[in-house]
Amino acid sequence: MAPTTLAERIQRLEDIEAIKQLKARCSLLVDRGDRAGFAELFTEDGEFIGAVQRLSGRDAIGAAMFWPFMVHYVANPIIDVSGDTAVGTWYFLRPYTAPDGRAHWASGIYEDEYRRIGRNWKFKQIRITNFFACPHEQGWTKGDPHDPPIGSAAGLARR
Repeated sequence: MAPTTLAERIQRLEDIEAIKQLKARCSLLVDRGDRAGFAELFTEDGEFIGAVQRLSGRDAIGAAMFWPFMVHYVANPIIDVSGDTAVGTWYFLRPYTAPDGRAHWASGIYEDEYRRIGRNWKFKQIRITNFFACPHEQGWTKGDPHDPPIGSAAGLARR
């Protein structure tokens, strides 16, 4: 139901801003390699579904594998709040360095689910869909647009 009173409209705007701040904090923590901080942004039963790993529960998320270097740019949020739950869709662009030292690009969308816990918003789920993930010199018009599987020679490395 759409907010009708001024107080409901203000609450909706505050919720959307809090979710934007959550997403920005998430990107910064991942880019800094802070797995513990990243995990704290999730509900206890939260889930991270990435291109190369699926993690369920805060403890598993705290052991996430990160690229040696990456920078997340997120944009164009569409956020729908319904009481203490919300969903959001974001575009992303992510330059990163693979464990082999080569520069890569990835782009796609995040499809997030959020839950309000007390006064704070947390991720219930982050789902990543890549449009492309490829070596910089190759570009996104050639080859396989997906990241290599974990455990492969070109797979993820721990920071």
